Parts: sequence; structure tokens; C-alpha cells
Amino acid sequence: MRVLRSAVRLFLTLLALLTMSAILLGRYGPKPSERRQAGAPRYQALTASPLSKGASEFRIQNVKTGVVERIQLDEADRVDYASCSPWQDSQGRSHVTGLWKSFEGSQVRKMGLARIAIPGGEILDRVALNAVPASSPCWYPGTSASVLFSGWDGQLYSYSFDDPPTGAEESSDSVASRPTPLAWRNPPPWDNHRQFWEPTWPTDPRLGKRLIVSVSFRELGQDQEGRTRTQLWWLKLTSDRAEIEDLGPLITPGPTDAIAEERLANIAATPDGGLVLAYLARQEGDPKLHLRLGSVKIDATTGHPSVDAADVVELPGPRLANQPRFSADGGWIDSVSSDAKPNDAAERFSVIAALAARPKSETKPAPLFAALSVASTARTIRNLILLRLAPLRFNPSRLKQTRHAWERTDTRQGSRLVRLRFRMRQFDRDDQAGVCVPRHDLASMKVDRTLGDRQP
Repeated sequence: MRVLRSAVRLFLTLLALLTMSAILLGRYGPKPSERRQAGAPRYQALTASPLSKGASEFRIQNVKTGVVERIQLDEADRVDYASCSPWQDSQGRSHVTGLWKSFEGSQVRKMGLARIAIPGGEILDRVALNAVPASSPCWYPGTSASVLFSGWDGQLYSYSFDDPPTGAEESSDSVASRPTPLAWRNPPPWDNHRQFWEPTWPTDPRLGKRLIVSVSFRELGQDQEGRTRTQLWWLKLTSDRAEIEDLGPLITPGPTDAIAEERLANIAATPDGGLVLAYLARQEGDPKLHLRLGSVKIDATTGHPSVDAADVVELPGPRLANQPRFSADGGWIDSVSSDAKPNDAAERFSVIAALAARPKSETKPAPLFAALSVASTARTIRNLILLRLAPLRFNPSRLKQTRHAWERTDTRQGSRLVRLRFRMRQFDRDDQAGVCVPRHDLASMKVDRTLGDRQP
């Protein structure tokens, strides 16, 4: 009997030790690898102003359907500067990360990064950091849960959600995690008052794994007065992504360049195989941002990317401070007008038409009229008749507006309109007949009214 009691006691002791070991390994050991599927980011966070309605409401937009999803956070939490992962997890969800603030009354108690699974809005991580993002983080290429962000101290940092916090960070409410600062192989050309903003990491192999950042620094203007200027620069990291080994300006300034800010860059491949840069720019003395497009050239010897400012096209209308978004094939660019109301969708521009209209010798980019608003394309429309356009008559005083036009055709099921096809056509002017004769198509677009799906 005594032997049986001893055996039971020994068994219970071993079971307790194994349970404690499993708890410690689960808490402090490495996280199990999660299956992830690479794919284009499916969501874009909406800017906090003027589209947001509440501090604890996080709003994101499905880039394919245009549907806005509202994520209700804890009353004390707020998430800003968010960006979406270039992959989906094993449950088919995208992950969104951004600056996380935790409030206690009106005071900020903690700041760091939050990670949220979309759809659903599950909060996966709230990580307090001792260096917090000054703008939207960007995800590393591939399927790792690692991000790079600019801090308020003028440094670039990396952080991995796959790495567990240390024991002190996990157990203490006051200890913040430490993101890893990127080192410089050579001193950068700016002084210590520089500030990085809005890093983005394009995946096109022609860029040689270079990332793009906005850099703010002080310089002397033509009047010898100091000014703050924000430029787009490319950075190249070492193979271990721990050090910046090379860098350079992305846009070559023109002779009369007066751009105060270059921000929120995005680079994509065009349908004809080229590379195009989209970004927002602000001229000196103008508080509004404007959308610009320019072809990216790659130096055959060095591999350095560059954009000639003289060939950049500026599209019409002021813009919200959201990163311009390319369609899957790079043929279209979406951007939100600063005059947009909460339920308005982005305006869509044809990249092909814009680059075809770029000036060759003018310093100031010429305006482009090939814009298509898609604010209502997610609604089913019944009993609507859209006539196919005949060759367009033109007004001699408005030749520029009538050189390009959208031709529309519709597909119906009974009385219901289910699909529209938009086709942009370029027209030659026939002055004698007073008509514009179609020459060739510049771009086309299908709009599925039933599903709310825009498919360039």
C-alpha cells in the first residue's frame, strides 16, 4: 500500500513539472511557424481626418470591393498610421498593424504597435515600444510578420511579431519592448535633425529590394533662407537587413523645382512592362497635396532607380494624405480627393493615359482630364439606360477636354443593368466635318454592378 502511495505521489509530481514546463515554453518559447500565403494587400486604412467618426473606431477599406469595415476597439485604445500585410494567414485573414495608443482618461498611458486580423477585427497583439512609429509602418517583403517603421527620433526601426517578448517585458506593465534600429554603413548626407516618414517596400525585382522613404531635412533655398524640405529617397539594406548600405534621391529635381514635400510613394509595374511611381506632392506656398505619376528608370550599371521630374504628370484635384493605390495590373491608380465625403470612394485614373499625356519640355506638368469617379459602382442599378456614344462632336474652344473620352456599353439581365464597360478612346479631330474620329483605345474598365467589383 505504501509503495502504491509513493508511486501515485511521484506520478502527480512529474505531471505538475511537465505542466509547468509546457506553460513556460508556451509563454517564453518561440512561436510556432504559421502558414501564410503571399498576396497583394487587400485593405487600406482610411485616414483619421476627415473620414473617421470616433477615436476608438478603426476604419479600413477593401481595395477590391470598396466596402468599408469598422473595427470597434476598446474604449481606451486608438490605432493610427495602419498598413496591411502582403500575405494572408492560415485562416485567410490579412493582418493590419499601426501605431497603438492606450489612454487613461485624457492621458496616453502606452504607445507602440497593434496587430489586428481582418476580417473579424481580432486583436492579435498590443506591444508597448520605447520607440514608436511617426508614420505608417511597412511590412517586409515575403511572408514574415516583420515591419519597418520610422521613429520620432529620426531613426528607422524593425520589429518582428514572430519573436516573443522577453520575460521582463511580458511580466512587467512598465517595461517596453525594444525595436531594432537600422545601422548606417556610411554617415547619411543629412545632419541629426533629419526625419523619416512613410517607408514603403516595393516587391518588383528590378528595384533590387530597395525601399522608398520620405526624408525631411533642412536646406538653404535660393533666397539663402533655411527651409524644411521632404524628398523621396531609396535605401538599400544589407542581406541581413540590419544595415543601410546605399541610398540616393529618387526624383531628379528640375531647374525651377519648388516642391516642398514628396510623400506616400507607391511603385508598380505597368501593363506595358514599365515601372511607374505614384506619390503626393506639395509645392511651396500651397497647403494642398496633389497626385503625381512618373516613369521609373533603372540605371544599367548601378541598378539605382530614378524619376525625371521634367517628365512627371500631375493629376487634377487636391488629395487626402493616403498612399495612392494601384490596381492589380498597374493600369489604374486610385486616390481619395480631399473634398471626399465619408461615403465617397476613391477617384480612379488611367496610368496609361496619364503617362501618354506627360510633357516633354515643360517644367510644370500639364493637366490630365482622364479621371473616372467610381463612388457609386458598388450599388445595383435597375432600369437605367446608357446609350453607346457616337463619334463625339467637339467645341473648338474646348479641344483639350474632348481629345479623350469614355465610351460606355452595358450588359443587361432583363431590366437590370449588371455590367458596364468603360473604354477610354483617343480621337483625331476632323475640322472639316466637325467631329472627332476614334483612333485607338487607351484603356478599358469593367464595372460589375451586381457584385460591386471593379476589374481593370
